[in-house]
Amino acid sequence: MYLFWRPGLRYYRALDLLTTLQRHGDFEMVKHIVLWRLKNKADAARVKQELESMRGKIPGLLGLEVGLNFAEGSPVDIGLYSEFEDRTALVAYADHPVHVPVKQVVGALVSDRWVLDYDL
Repeated sequence: MYLFWRPGLRYYRALDLLTTLQRHGDFEMVKHIVLWRLKNKADAARVKQELESMRGKIPGLLGLEVGLNFAEGSPVDIGLYSEFEDRTALVAYADHPVHVPVKQVVGALVSDRWVLDYDL
């Protein structure tokens, strides 16, 4: 079995990559990065757990990482880095039944939110 590595993701079997490329014609991966400032820093573990609960449950979501910020003086407390197959998958994710309750819980615990989406 041949494996390859993509930054921010785990190892993937070459066959899985080939299947994805064939299904979409070309690989138009989208990166979705969200940064939050929490109302209460004590909620960081809960937010991280909520976000990580989506892993492997949403079609088109290739991978996600959640990190707690340790940089002093930063306005950001927690960040989400995720990769989607394409823009269509990102749009579908917004209203996916797994994502909606997570978005509601997290939304109630944050005071600010910044988003960056871009094509690879």
